[in-house]
Amino acid sequence: LHDSQSWWRAMGPLQDMVRVDQISLETPSQITWVNLRSCSLLFLQRPFDSRGVGIMQMAHSQGTPVVCDFDDDLWDLPKGNPAYIQYTPEWKDAARQCAVGADAVIVSTEQLAERVRSFKPKGKVHVIKNALPNFYKWRNGPLSKTVWWRGGDYHRHDIKHVVPQLIEIINKNPDWHWLFGGSNPFEITENITHDNHSSHSPIPIPEYHVKLQHVAPAIIINPLQDHPFNHSKSNIGWIEAALAGSALLAPDFPQFREPGVVNYKEGGFGEALQAMLDGQRPSVDIARRKIDAEYRLSDANKVRLKLFRELIGK
Repeated sequence: LHDSQSWWRAMGPLQDMVRVDQISLETPSQITWVNLRSCSLLFLQRPFDSRGVGIMQMAHSQGTPVVCDFDDDLWDLPKGNPAYIQYTPEWKDAARQCAVGADAVIVSTEQLAERVRSFKPKGKVHVIKNALPNFYKWRNGPLSKTVWWRGGDYHRHDIKHVVPQLIEIINKNPDWHWLFGGSNPFEITENITHDNHSSHSPIPIPEYHVKLQHVAPAIIINPLQDHPFNHSKSNIGWIEAALAGSALLAPDFPQFREPGVVNYKEGGFGEALQAMLDGQRPSVDIARRKIDAEYRLSDANKVRLKLFRELIGK
């Protein structure tokens, strides 16, 4: 209930719907036919095992419609991802069964929708983008001379292809501070010749946003391997960068071709980063206007509410 995906895709949006739209939300520790009979709709976030399949089937046996939400391509994980070993063929098949059997599937990107439609060609697959809660206000003011890696253990494999370039640039720019968010990539930090870096362990997403805005890095880097799994990921990194007022360096994937972003092509990470350090950084003003117009949670939840009402016949 408390991880970052739930914050963006499940409990975060649903709790806002409780407050704004007066829906009733239950999160029972044990799901039985009794509480399924009493609810109008069952929402499953990222179901991936036989338990999820069984709960979905139990809901349908009580006449309760089911919505499944996915924010990652669980069916094509790169081998370097820590979840690769966890997501066995049985888990992947269970996730597919849930997607196929659900009355509707919600995903965060068009690329992920294409994946689900490949085995659910006639079902309802809806793209509802990750969106910024309306209570977040734009941070204004000076930025620190900091480069923030938007990382963590689940992105250690994504940084590997830029390690040599990153070490060289960090050592060439000792006047910049380098902050590694979510984990310490020792393959990099053990080769830095100056005391100009730090890292922090994983923290809850609200605290992460507070820290990000407090540090106010001038640059956020979001290196990703060129893999279908990453092409299906959403642009949360872009939203978070705009929130802090930071310029974002990200690969030239469709979801990152946004204002306020410097896109790098394969092999071009180091050159692009150095140019940003030298002052060639885009403004986030247009990005913020676009987010206000297209990526606010109040608008995304209107789409969710309309879908929920259609499914329960209201």
